Amino acid sequence: SFIPDFKNAALAALSSLRPTALTADELQSAKDAVLQATGYEFRRVELLGALRANASGTRSTSFERLEFLGDAAMQVMVSWHVMQLFPEFDEGELSDTQQALLCNYYISRKLVRNFDEAGLLHVFFPGAQSPLRSPLLKYLKAVRGQEAGDFLVGEKSDLAAGLQRNDPGSENSRYKFIADAYEALIAAILLDTGGDLDQTWSVFAKDFDLSKVNVQEQIRSWRQHLREAEKKELIESGVLLPQSRAGEKGPSGTGRSLASAASTTATEPAAAPEFGLLAKGEARRKLMEYCKRHQLKMKFEGSQEGHVFKSRVIVDGKKYTEVEGASSSAAQDLASEMALWELQHPPPPPQDPVPPVEGQVPNAPESIQAAERPKGVARKELQKYCNSVVQKFRFKELEVVQTDNSKMFQMQVVLGDRIFPKGLATTKPAAQDKAAELALLELRGAGDEGDQGAPRPAPPPPPPPLPPPPEAQVTQVPAERPKGIDRQELQFLCQRRGWSFAWDEQAEGPSHLRTFRASAVVHGVAYPQAQALTKNAAKDQAAFLALQSLGQAGTTQP
Repeated sequence: SFIPDFKNAALAALSSLRPTALTADELQSAKDAVLQATGYEFRRVELLGALRANASGTRSTSFERLEFLGDAAMQVMVSWHVMQLFPEFDEGELSDTQQALLCNYYISRKLVRNFDEAGLLHVFFPGAQSPLRSPLLKYLKAVRGQEAGDFLVGEKSDLAAGLQRNDPGSENSRYKFIADAYEALIAAILLDTGGDLDQTWSVFAKDFDLSKVNVQEQIRSWRQHLREAEKKELIESGVLLPQSRAGEKGPSGTGRSLASAASTTATEPAAAPEFGLLAKGEARRKLMEYCKRHQLKMKFEGSQEGHVFKSRVIVDGKKYTEVEGASSSAAQDLASEMALWELQHPPPPPQDPVPPVEGQVPNAPESIQAAERPKGVARKELQKYCNSVVQKFRFKELEVVQTDNSKMFQMQVVLGDRIFPKGLATTKPAAQDKAAELALLELRGAGDEGDQGAPRPAPPPPPPPLPPPPEAQVTQVPAERPKGIDRQELQFLCQRRGWSFAWDEQAEGPSHLRTFRASAVVHGVAYPQAQALTKNAAKDQAAFLALQSLGQAGTTQP
């Protein structure tokens, strides 16, 4: 495994540290301060030397390594705690709660609430001339003056101060050095316990004790804030009119509703803003929040050519504008900003219908126009019709028609040497449905002159009894047969003759050495069994053997 023995791994991590050498009195003072603040007594007091900043305010490499380990350990413990505490939360609510507990704002406040001024200076920030001393004491005084407000979902901690999260002067970044100390302390205790996560969590669990009612109210309030912020962006961009203007008089003197005003405005394309002005990471954060709020799946697609990085956003399968940047993160930021603008400013609907109308036969009487029915119904009916007259049909895809805002797919039904009118739609399945509907209308005589609809052909006579499989030894399937061709031929043969058809499948062996067996069951008769390393290959061989028994093998050419 990756870590054969966690305890030995913890000891190895401990030996890799080079903590600052402290005097016996300094170590004792730091040990007593941690014991008073957390109730934990260090056994390896030399670890406390790695927690200390230098007099100049800089941190050692050992501290940075502890911070790295503590951050990872805290994510595991807090994630597990949140899942246990809120079993009814969905992924979005769990994520909001976890982020609120792991942010610098929360854990920095917990550190200064646990330690008094002397303890903070003894353990983490010694030296009267340290540049960290003044902001530390100022922050300590501010937090101690507030009874509550440590847990804030989203970015309300920064919004309350009128600052953005990525602002270098914001509370989250200005006091990050205090949060780093909390993470390093978690790692130091984890190593001192020999890698015991349970014992480590018992020391810090009280810092993450939450009220369910408070958490749920915070999440509800934060999501309401996001909805209002999105609405404000739409109003400022001109896509939506504010409520105060919803009752303005139109040219005819009648009032307009908010919905009608918005729809009127939305038909006018909004001018694209200047991109690339947001702070680093801000556009990605906003896009992720938008997708989470609207339950959309997103991912980045990127490449690199020399020193140029390319990136684009894919949201629910739709690819947005590809951009270039000097780094991968810069390209992702710009791609996120442009994708978010496109998501919030969808193209206006076309003003004029695209000729010809979807699924309509040009210059045809009203009686032959395609009817609107549920998805896939027309295709199934066409398949049944062709089975009844023992004919095969296929769809022929024509050139895609590109419009200003979308593209239209064109499909035609081909039945023997006969080609039917084309159906148009915005998706391939819908175009196939239109084409199938139009083919059915003509096949049933709806378009013939002087004919009010010919009756459907009589069903074929009952199928003849199925001959039993011969007892003679059958040959193996030729290696050059294309994949799937015999399965398709067997299925069509059964449809043409009205025979029932099914597969008898079996799998044997472990997952990495599995073999598959399959045999075709036609009209209740099981045909010779085939064996292969994949399920489809076994079906291909079984289909060939069944066709050979029925005297039909090899009739379909590759």
